Amino acid sequence: LKGMKGVLPQTLLAMMEASGDLASALEKLKAVKLPDAIKEQCKDLADIYAALTKALGECGISDVTLSFDAFETKGSQYYKGLAFSLFAGDVRGELGRGGHYGVQFGEGESGLSATGFTLYMDTIRQALSPQDAPKRKAVKAGTSWAEILKLRAQGFVTVFGKD
Repeated sequence: LKGMKGVLPQTLLAMMEASGDLASALEKLKAVKLPDAIKEQCKDLADIYAALTKALGECGISDVTLSFDAFETKGSQYYKGLAFSLFAGDVRGELGRGGHYGVQFGEGESGLSATGFTLYMDTIRQALSPQDAPKRKAVKAGTSWAEILKLRAQGFVTVFGKD
């Protein structure tokens, strides 16, 4: 690609070079000439990254690595744009997969777009050690992470409910 001329090879090369640490990739992608729809998805990804980083920090979780690979497409034919996979260092297999997708309601009708993910509970369960049934506590949307952590420190599993 380096020897090829034109916008497409240079864009592909820049996206390949952006692969790796997500924070670094987001900065590199800002300099790449991408279609507006993809730029918007990159902005959404940056917002999600910021919120996730904040939540992890408030929970005292620091051993999470988030990475970016624009060309990881295994099983993502469903997605129309950015897609991602979730992994844990000591777990074999994906914990989940998600991305940006479109929903068409009928032939010729306009659809909706959304971003979502699926967690693979079989993989997650294999990663967990057996435990006694935990105590559960419902918390309202908007409850502070500090309050949630306090409940969790008391042994509760927090379940998000309606306002």
